[in-house]
Amino acid sequence: MEIYVVKSGDTLYNIARRYSATVEDLVYANQLADPAMLMVGQALIIPQGQRTHTVRRGQTLYSIAQSYGVSLQRLLAANPSIDPNRIYPGQSIIIPATGQDLGEIVVNGYITDATDSTLSAQLPYLTFLSPFSFRTDAEGNLTQTFSVNTSLSEGERTANLMTVTNLKAQGGFSSDIAHAILTSQTTQDDFLDNIETKLAQGGWYGINIDFEYIYQWSIVK
Repeated sequence: MEIYVVKSGDTLYNIARRYSATVEDLVYANQLADPAMLMVGQALIIPQGQRTHTVRRGQTLYSIAQSYGVSLQRLLAANPSIDPNRIYPGQSIIIPATGQDLGEIVVNGYITDATDSTLSAQLPYLTFLSPFSFRTDAEGNLTQTFSVNTSLSEGERTANLMTVTNLKAQGGFSSDIAHAILTSQTTQDDFLDNIETKLAQGGWYGINIDFEYIYQWSIVK
């Protein structure tokens, strides 16, 4: 993956041409609602893969390599049939992908609501999906506040995490709710029983407990 930062005068068409991509590729990779609305400083994902460059008058392999941020050695390796001392205007040069393979990363995505099509487009890039959220109260009851079709994760190697929060019904994290859960054994038992009931219904890989703004004296040492 490569990131391009939009500059003054840029258009999606010109950016796509520079990276030998299509406008459609950039729109999809960045989920752009309006391709004509770009902002200076906006970061765009450039789909990774090799590109082609058409040689212009006065260019050398070294200057081409510099303009794409690749080494001359990698450029030569991608074009073994080219004489580095004899390139000409109009000639096509393969530009190797600039990304370095650093292995896999673990990505967790929080989501409150989404259409099936929007969610399906993002699932291939996620390790975990955390629908936000199951809201608990001071008695340990759970209320689902998200609207997401979690069954879509099953075919995408994405694991659903049951996210539990101390959010108030009117919004905002509640220190009092967290305090009630953390300082009462009876409330904790009820809270955990309710979580186990949800987990037993299936579709959850694990739990993500997101309690925020906890009173310092609520923490049992």
